[in-house]
Amino acid sequence: MNKIKLIITGASPVYLLGLETMLESVGNVEISAKVFNQKNLLKQVSLHQPDVIIVDSNLLVDREILFINEIKEIKAKVLLLAKEDADINIRLIEEGVEGCVLKNADCDEIVLAIKSLAKGGSYFCEAVSNKLIARKSSNKTKKEIRLTDREFEILKFVADEFSNKEIAEKLYISHRTVETHKRNLIHKLKVKGTVGLVKHYFSFAQK
Repeated sequence: MNKIKLIITGASPVYLLGLETMLESVGNVEISAKVFNQKNLLKQVSLHQPDVIIVDSNLLVDREILFINEIKEIKAKVLLLAKEDADINIRLIEEGVEGCVLKNADCDEIVLAIKSLAKGGSYFCEAVSNKLIARKSSNKTKKEIRLTDREFEILKFVADEFSNKEIAEKLYISHRTVETHKRNLIHKLKVKGTVGLVKHYFSFAQK
């Protein structure tokens, strides 16, 4: 059986060394190149034509989505090693990243993801899958109740316990405009007040 050719990346030399050591214990993978910066990655991908590229999300510091699309043009599979709280993970997945696991994933899960991608499939860890489900649910709900993008932004801020003043500062709008949006949301969603808005937001985010 042919070995799975990998390119591994890491913004930190220490992290990259740890990843390399872990993967070297696996019998059916071969590390073709190690990359420490985003600038050199495309060159190495073109040179080695790997089956899977393991991309440290911390390595992506500039034009992340465009950069991933450039990798995709070379027909390489991308496994993203990501921080759980980074919203960019979801946007990159929507652009075609085939796999994503958390940076603290154990060797077994990373190897499982690598094998899935090498066979033409995809792999997303539980935490990332839950975020994808929540995002799809929120998009569906937003469409069903016909909220504007601004109303949906404000609904999320309300759920995150931001005050009217804080929301106004975040969105560069007036305090009165925030109050108007909240009144409209209460009317549209048929709730009695702020508590109802929060409950409504989390009810569909958890579907």
